[in-house]
Amino acid sequence: ANLFDVKIDHTISDKQRISGGFDYDNTKTGGNSDLGPIFGSSTPQDTRYARISDDYILSPSLVNHLLAGFSRRFRTEASNTIGGGYPAKIGLTGVLDTTFPCIKFTGTAYEGLLNNCGDSQFADNVYQVNDSVSWAKGKHTFKFGGEARALQFNVRRLTQSSGEFDFNATETSAPDGTGGDPIASALFGLVNTATLNYGSFSGVRYKDFSLYAQDTYKLTSHLTLNYGLRYDVDLPAAEAFNRFSAVDPNLANPGAGNILGAYTYFGTGPGRNGRKRPQDTYPKAFGPRLGFAYSINDKTVLRGGYGIFYEPLKEGSYADQDGLGFFNKQTITPTNGGPTQIDNGVTHIFPPTGPFTPDGQNGSNGVILVPPGSGRPADVQSWNLDVQRQITANLVVSVAYVGSKGTHLPALNVIPNQTNPTFLSLGSDLTANVTCLTDGTCPNAIAAGVKLPYPGFTGNINQALRPFPQYGDFNQEDNSFTPDRTGNSTYHSMQLGVDKRFAQGLSFMVSYTIS
Repeated sequence: ANLFDVKIDHTISDKQRISGGFDYDNTKTGGNSDLGPIFGSSTPQDTRYARISDDYILSPSLVNHLLAGFSRRFRTEASNTIGGGYPAKIGLTGVLDTTFPCIKFTGTAYEGLLNNCGDSQFADNVYQVNDSVSWAKGKHTFKFGGEARALQFNVRRLTQSSGEFDFNATETSAPDGTGGDPIASALFGLVNTATLNYGSFSGVRYKDFSLYAQDTYKLTSHLTLNYGLRYDVDLPAAEAFNRFSAVDPNLANPGAGNILGAYTYFGTGPGRNGRKRPQDTYPKAFGPRLGFAYSINDKTVLRGGYGIFYEPLKEGSYADQDGLGFFNKQTITPTNGGPTQIDNGVTHIFPPTGPFTPDGQNGSNGVILVPPGSGRPADVQSWNLDVQRQITANLVVSVAYVGSKGTHLPALNVIPNQTNPTFLSLGSDLTANVTCLTDGTCPNAIAAGVKLPYPGFTGNINQALRPFPQYGDFNQEDNSFTPDRTGNSTYHSMQLGVDKRFAQGLSFMVSYTIS
C-alpha cells in the first residue's frame, strides 16, 4: 500500500485563516495464477480526498466557516489482462477488446480455474460544500448553515464483454451421446455456450441539500435551552444518461393480453417515458431539535433532548438490475443457433441497446418494481434524559435513559410477485402445468376457479397465480433505490457511566448499557 497526506494552514490576517489538505491511499490485492499471469486477477484501489476550509471573523461575535471537499475511490475487480488487448492479439472478433476471454471446460476439474470471468470497475465520487455562521448575542448563541452534496456511483460492467466460451463434451461425442471431451471440442473451436455482454456503464447520481438554524439560550444561571430546525431535501437516484427501467404496475402489457404490469424505460426518445427518476422527491423532511441542561446544584446536572433525523438516500447495491433493456446481452446455445465456431468470432443478434417495448422483459427474472413514494428518506426520532452527579472532586457518576424510533427504514419485507399464501391449499396442483385446467388433472385448481391470466400463457399454476404472471421473481435488492421502505426499529436503554480522574493526568472510565 502507498499512503501519504499533506496539510497546509495559512493565516491571511487576524480575521481570516485558511486550511487545506490532500490524502492519498493506494492498495492492491490479488496476483498471478499458478497457470501464469494472464489467468490471475487483482483488486487495485485508489482513494483520494481533498478539502479546503476558510474561517473568517466578521466581528468579535460573528464568525463564518466555509468547507469544501472532494473524495474519490476508484476500484477495479478484474483479470490481470484488462486493457491488454488480448482478443485482438488472438484474433477473436465480435467482442470488446477488454480482457482475455473467459474460457470454461464444462464438467472438468479445472472448469473455473483458468481465468477470472468477473470484471468490473467502480468509481465513487463525492462533492461537498457547507457553510456555517456562528453569532453570539447576549444570552443567545445562534448558528445558521447549509450543506450541498453530490454523490456519483459509476460502474463499468466488463464481465463477459470479451465473451465467455463454455466448451462441452457434447460437440465431440458420438451420435448416441457417449464419449466426447471438452478439450477436444475446444481444439475444433466448437463452443457449446457462447455468452457476450455488449458492455455497460452505469452512472447513478444523488444530490442532497440541507439548511439549519439553532439557538443556545442561557435562560438563567441554572438553565440552558437548545432548540433548532433542520430541513433536508434528497433528490432520489438518477442515471447520468437517464437509463433506468422498471415495472410500471399501472401500464398495460401488450404481450400479456394487456394485463397491468409492463416495463417502462426512463429518459427521452422512442419507447421511453420522458421521466428522469423512478422515485418522487420527499418535500417534508423537517427535523426539529430540542434540548436542555439544568443545574440542580453545583454538583448535579440534569440534561435531556429530542430530535428527528433523516438518513440521506444512498446507493442500495451494485445496480445490476437498474437498466434492463439498455445493456443487451446474448447467449447462444445448441437450442438457439449453436454451437458457435469460435474461429468465426461472435455474431451480434441484438442491437447494442433496446428496443424499448413494454413487453420487452416478459418472462424475465430479476425485474424490479420501484414505488414512486419510496424516495422518502428514513427518519429516526431520538431522545434522552441524563442525570450527572459529582460524588467527589475526582469522581463523576451519570445515569441516562436513551431511546430511538426508526421508521421508513430500508428493508426487504415486500416481495412484489409472490403468490398469495392462501393458494397453498391447492397443494401439488400448484406445480402442475396450466394444461391441467383443460385436461382435468388438477381438480383443486379447477374447483378454486383458477383461469389462465391471459391468452397464450404457458407455465405452472403457481406462476399463473402470481400478481404479475408475465414475470418471474423480482429482484428488489440489486438496484439503486432500496424501494422497500417498510422497515421499523425501536431502541430503549439505560446507560450508566463512572468517570474517575487520578493524578498525573490519568483517568479511568467505566460504562454499562442495558437495552
